[in-house]
Amino acid sequence: MNELYKKILDLNYLPRFLSITIILGINWTFQSLLYMDKTEKLFKLLIDLIGFLIIFMVLNQLVLLYIAFILSIIIVHTLNWIFNGHIFALLKTFGIIKTDYGTFIEYIDYLKEKSSKENSISLVVAYGSLSREKIKETSDLDIRIIRKKGFICGVRACIFTMFERTNSFINRFPLDIYVGDSFEFLKKADEKPIIIFKNV
Repeated sequence: MNELYKKILDLNYLPRFLSITIILGINWTFQSLLYMDKTEKLFKLLIDLIGFLIIFMVLNQLVLLYIAFILSIIIVHTLNWIFNGHIFALLKTFGIIKTDYGTFIEYIDYLKEKSSKENSISLVVAYGSLSREKIKETSDLDIRIIRKKGFICGVRACIFTMFERTNSFINRFPLDIYVGDSFEFLKKADEKPIIIFKNV
């Protein structure tokens, strides 16, 4: 997706505000679902469904049925995008936010310690500018987690990742993090990763 966003930003005939609006619209609509592995994809859709049902039951008492339906979809999808998305990783694409090197290192240390306490995780690795040793203030942190096998481990790893996304939103940290169901997921990245935590 980052390559697509860069291409849209590079379109000279589009005003910058329009390019940013298009990118935000794409990001809001898909919320990285096309990239996610099966378990995380289902987890994210389930959150949307549960949130939709709760909000719809409330709004259905206040407005017409079809309005409640549409508003419920928009509200829950937006909340999921904010708290279980990569908002600040997206904003770094526009050069809106900057993060100093020390903050990246602090987060990696924190993630290593936290991952060691989560029994559902086999491996945590970093890709992107960190693994290429080209990290700068406008970089994001690309993290991939490989979960252990089993339904419970899948749910726990997704909750762990969702919490990290929410935490990064609150702290304005550019985190791009995903959960893989197996080591095959790592083949999506054509780089040599840095191992942050390993328990295999």
